[in-house]
Amino acid sequence: MRYRFLLIIAFFALSNLTFAQNTPTHITQVELYDFIDELANEQLIFINSVVKPYSRQQIYGWLSEAQSDTSAYLSRRQKKQIEFYLQEYQFVSTDSINPYGDTKLNLIVKSSKKASLHLTQYGFYYKDKQFTFALKPIWGVDYRTNDSGSVRHFWGGLNAYATVGKHWSFYASLK
Repeated sequence: MRYRFLLIIAFFALSNLTFAQNTPTHITQVELYDFIDELANEQLIFINSVVKPYSRQQIYGWLSEAQSDTSAYLSRRQKKQIEFYLQEYQFVSTDSINPYGDTKLNLIVKSSKKASLHLTQYGFYYKDKQFTFALKPIWGVDYRTNDSGSVRHFWGGLNAYATVGKHWSFYASLK
């Protein structure tokens, strides 16, 4: 009984020293992973490409670093791609402000600046000091043809991720 009590106390004491696993970016986003590899090959950022998938926080840090420190070495295409990807990944920045909360494309801006139903980055986003949550739709179509005919494949689903403080994170991609 005494050992159980000590084990429970040790568990709660050490739980404040641990960190949650970061929210991953799925490896099927080949264009993003290729772009990050391109920046690393040009030595604009330094990555460990052996360990994948990359977390959303890592990608945001790399894109921010490439945009600020090495902007003179970037081509026009690379600058536009960084701006495009930063629109998606700015939500995981360390500040507590929802980057989509105070724009004209937020459909619920009158009720709260912490929550947003955004039209540029389709989805629902919520962010405050301790909690972040994103719920985005996934839609797609695949069309293939050959000598025998053609096939269309439509799919849909949801992509969600959330963090609570530094100790808990959640990711789901349901198609």
